[in-house]
Amino acid sequence: MEKIFEIASSISTPLALGGFFAAAVFYVFRQIVAKNVFPQLSVALGADVLKLIIERLFILALVAMVLGFVGYLVTNIVPLPTPSVTGSRSSKVRVAGEWQADVVYAWNTGTPGNIINERFSLTTDDSGQNIQGSVSLLGKSYVVHDGKVDGNSVTFKTNGRESRGTGEPPLDVTYQYRGTVAGDTMSVTIFTEGSISNYSPVIKFVARRAQVTKQ
Repeated sequence: MEKIFEIASSISTPLALGGFFAAAVFYVFRQIVAKNVFPQLSVALGADVLKLIIERLFILALVAMVLGFVGYLVTNIVPLPTPSVTGSRSSKVRVAGEWQADVVYAWNTGTPGNIINERFSLTTDDSGQNIQGSVSLLGKSYVVHDGKVDGNSVTFKTNGRESRGTGEPPLDVTYQYRGTVAGDTMSVTIFTEGSISNYSPVIKFVARRAQVTKQ
């Protein structure tokens, strides 16, 4: 009997399910005959009992086949609803807009009057996950590339050049921006590749969304 249940649990199509119940009907009928029940009954009564058993087993097999077919349609054809995504990735932060920050660079720390006002002008595509625009560094504007939004995290890069001050050709430098947006503030850290200074960490500051003056 355990073997029968093991076979039944592995059936995955309505046709196979119908075949299984047909085999089950045959098995049950064979067991009834082996018990030598019918010879103890009259011919008419034995025929009626046999007919009743066959009819009930046939109905049971038919119902099982229909239910199996419905289950097959539901699990393999009818598309299941896609669960809604929750969490930080589903709520998009507002990155696009004008940002500004008063930045004290590493070499200006503690020196009065050397605060530089930097500005970000950022836009996003329709998906809200790709950033374009420009940012200023030391007051000079640079084009943003490889900009991405992931939850409330923002990353993008700019390319610049640094003079060595020795008459040698300037160095090509990549500035990597990593930010975390919370409402109208963005905590920013800048790392560099190829810089002469090799600051560690490079620069940290908080940018705030600029107030747009209505005309």
